[in-house]
Amino acid sequence: MGKRTITTLNVDIRLQTQKEEDFLCVTDIAKFNSKESGQVVKNYFRNKENIDFLGAWEKLHNEDFNDVKFDAIRKPIFLTKKYVL
Repeated sequence: MGKRTITTLNVDIRLQTQKEEDFLCVTDIAKFNSKESGQVVKNYFRNKENIDFLGAWEKLHNEDFNDVKFDAIRKPIFLTKKYVL
């Protein structure tokens, strides 16, 4: 389908529909918490549990998800205490 916008709590949040599923823009949601939405998203990706959740979600919902490539990205990040963004 296409892209559209919803407004909640005076924040415009972009939606994209694919295969009858709606996906929200995380950066737009983060704008509710801070004008520095990029920093909010970066902090989200610092958390190991969030990265693991995203991997589990992708396994369930993305038929093209590549487990090997995900682990190649995930493991060095947590070994060196670096983060994605």
